[in-house]
Amino acid sequence: MVFESLKDMYRRRDLIGILATSNLKASEKNTFLGYIWWLLDPVLMMFVYWILMAILGRGKMYEAYPAFVFCSLMPWKFLRSSLTQSVGVFSKYDSLIKRVPFPKIVLPTSMVVSNFVQCMIGLIPLVVVGAIFGVRPTWHLVLLPIPMLVLLAFVLGTTFFFSAFGVFFRDLEKILDFWIRLWWYLSPGMYAIFSIPERYRFFFKLNPVSPIFQAMRAIAYYPGMKHTRIAEPFPTQELLGVFIASIILIGVGYATFRKLEHQFAKVL
Repeated sequence: MVFESLKDMYRRRDLIGILATSNLKASEKNTFLGYIWWLLDPVLMMFVYWILMAILGRGKMYEAYPAFVFCSLMPWKFLRSSLTQSVGVFSKYDSLIKRVPFPKIVLPTSMVVSNFVQCMIGLIPLVVVGAIFGVRPTWHLVLLPIPMLVLLAFVLGTTFFFSAFGVFFRDLEKILDFWIRLWWYLSPGMYAIFSIPERYRFFFKLNPVSPIFQAMRAIAYYPGMKHTRIAEPFPTQELLGVFIASIILIGVGYATFRKLEHQFAKVL
């Protein structure tokens, strides 16, 4: 199932590329700043969480907190945008689906690809933000694609499920929106895993995005700090576990999608 899904997506790579490019062009088409929002949005999000943690009095726990939280903001935005958009991706193209036969798997796939491109561009300010707040850029930054590719695999597999089930269960979008909001606060994005009481850490480690956030900080945050009280180690085993689970998820999600896709036109 896994190899079949990857092979099918590779065969459709040209169509996926065209649709992803179209999504990227349309995303900021009617805005004044246009593509600058891809860089500006994560910076504004960073300031919001910086102010929030300052009000709560928790930001002092971490040196250069803006750089700390920035490491998880763009991966999380990629995850959140892809999952929420996946539920309604076929409703957006319902007239096309009813009239023209084409491989429908390309719609959620191209949407994920376009969001991933935006995410990678949005990571560019990470170096600037780090430098401003005293986090030196190091050679470890070349390792950033590792956790991001693991996240891409996880998001792609999950998106296959939500895009297929979203056609039949329209309430899924509302339920998913609520769950994603809760998921962020239950994930070590605004805080480090070591700040969680020992007896609860096991449950947080079951969260598939936890090792991704930890890996991002282990690459882009801790190595550039001159002095840090506690550093999170690179979660090699946990990240490998999420990657293997994500590959399986892609295969199962693809098989589920193919089983249901012949009913899309009837339901839409």
